[in-house]
Amino acid sequence: MRKGTIAPGPAGPGAWPALLAGVAVAVLLAAGCGQQAAPSAAAPSAAGPSAAGPAAAAPSAAGPSSPAAALSTGPSAAPSPAPSASLSMSPADRTACGEMLGRLTQVTQTISAGSELLTNSLDKQQLSQRIADQTTLLRQAADLMAQGLVPPRLAAADRDLVAALHAFADDFNRAASAANQGDLSAAAGAMNDEATVQRIVDASDTIEETCA
Repeated sequence: MRKGTIAPGPAGPGAWPALLAGVAVAVLLAAGCGQQAAPSAAAPSAAGPSAAGPAAAAPSAAGPSSPAAALSTGPSAAPSPAPSASLSMSPADRTACGEMLGRLTQVTQTISAGSELLTNSLDKQQLSQRIADQTTLLRQAADLMAQGLVPPRLAAADRDLVAALHAFADDFNRAASAANQGDLSAAAGAMNDEATVQRIVDASDTIEETCA
């Protein structure tokens, strides 16, 4: 992949659950594109912001997160192993950790940007194209995480993260095919891969906690 493709910025592993949930919500909502125009205008007066709030809030929950907090809004609240791990780390491993965290931040930034585009798709055709674009971003993210220095203690976590990103890209590839056929319900189902998302979250948390 091209090094300039993934731009660094303030996003990080902790945002994954909210970020990926936002993607699924966006696709489910877009499955009703063309049917939601009238109800959405009436919804605010009938139910107020709460009707549209949860769907709109999902992407924004991922956006403001800090570089290392964007992927783990839920499960990663116990960083107890981090201090002892970092204290026993060699200078070479600390350098490798810094590089890994930088790559992880770039990966999350890129996927977050792609997910925001998904949630802002105007119609089914645009959504279908953006699902395909997100597939490419996930593969680029996996390739980026496979590059560079990796501390020996994080080799397994890095391998699992790379494999999980590729698996999630495969999900998006299937979703793109379904979306191209107009079946956005099947597209949303293809991306609702909780086991793979959990692998991404777990591997990202391990990298963060070890390198903290």
